[in-house]
Amino acid sequence: MRVLVVDDNYDIASSIVDYLEYNKHHADFAINGSSMLELVAQNSYDVIILDVMMPGLSGYEACEKLRQELMSNIPVLFLTARDTLKDKLQGFTAGADDYLVKPFAMEELLARANALSLRAIQHNTRLIEVFDIEIDLQKHSVKRQGSAIELPPNQFKLLVLLAKKSPDVVGKRTMEYTLWGEDIPDSDVLRSQMYQLRNKIDKPFSTALIKTIHKIGFKLAPNDNL
Repeated sequence: MRVLVVDDNYDIASSIVDYLEYNKHHADFAINGSSMLELVAQNSYDVIILDVMMPGLSGYEACEKLRQELMSNIPVLFLTARDTLKDKLQGFTAGADDYLVKPFAMEELLARANALSLRAIQHNTRLIEVFDIEIDLQKHSVKRQGSAIELPPNQFKLLVLLAKKSPDVVGKRTMEYTLWGEDIPDSDVLRSQMYQLRNKIDKPFSTALIKTIHKIGFKLAPNDNL
């Protein structure tokens, strides 16, 4: 299991990371919500253990961005000293999957993380099918009308993002964040990536699916959904 631990308290975070690694799990550490979003955009995690009270983005805000901007369904376990019903409901509304009140036993933390990871594996689908495109998330492969299409990692990420959101629009900022986090390069780089993606997904076929929405972003939709 690969876990991302997010907490501005280094002592607490390091204790959790050490315990997870002692139990043969891989753990990364983020000191705030912004760092968490960068790591999620660049890596794959089975569970996120997220502190609620942090400077900058709170755990609630970071979780909302995870769900709405990155469109990620990684299970989130909130850690907090707040134990009122109102606080718990706020966490679940933000997109949390479970809630653990401090202080807690490491054994319970690991048990909850394992349960979330297993539940996600059981519910996650390996294939995304949208229009005549088939994306295999495990094999990192793409087919259109049965023909295999090879995509480098960044273009694959963009196609998955568009497919999950289809037929809705994906904003340029979301696409840039998915690829580069906060270190966004020159704006022409995204345009270049989308140009190359179009050449592979649309150019060999009679129907173009990738549409540009002027000054907003892109979407994956056939002509009748413009």
